[in-house]
Amino acid sequence: MRDFFELTARLTGRQTARLVLREATPADGWALFDATRNPDFNRLLVWPRPDRAEHAVQRMEAICLAQSMGRMSAISACHKETGAWVALFRFQPYGPDPDITEMGLWMHPEHWHSSFGKELTRACMGVAFSIHEVHTILGATLPENLGAIKVLTSC
Repeated sequence: MRDFFELTARLTGRQTARLVLREATPADGWALFDATRNPDFNRLLVWPRPDRAEHAVQRMEAICLAQSMGRMSAISACHKETGAWVALFRFQPYGPDPDITEMGLWMHPEHWHSSFGKELTRACMGVAFSIHEVHTILGATLPENLGAIKVLTSC
């Protein structure tokens, strides 16, 4: 089993050329709710669109609770210049094989064509592979999510 506490600690405060990473918080639910206003965000991620901001905040609370229990690592990426929330990047055990680490990326639609996804994924995967318990990372997406496929294949 991976040490998700260590992974979160190593990712928190890390910077890329344009992003700064911090531990995810329930307050990120407001930015997540804003992202869900784009129908493609939900269609490609296959989860129900929240009809109220409180539902997105509750989703983030659940993610943060899992992180506090060491069941996953959840990192928010923010734009260095503006402070805007760009994405949530998660690592968690892959259900069928807990020895595999599953990664997930929820990127705000405003940043889909910015190459932030590639920048963030490379940074997070580099840190994850530096931890001795992480040997395999799985990233899965829908076949029609061409942006995610491009990020995954390039990283």
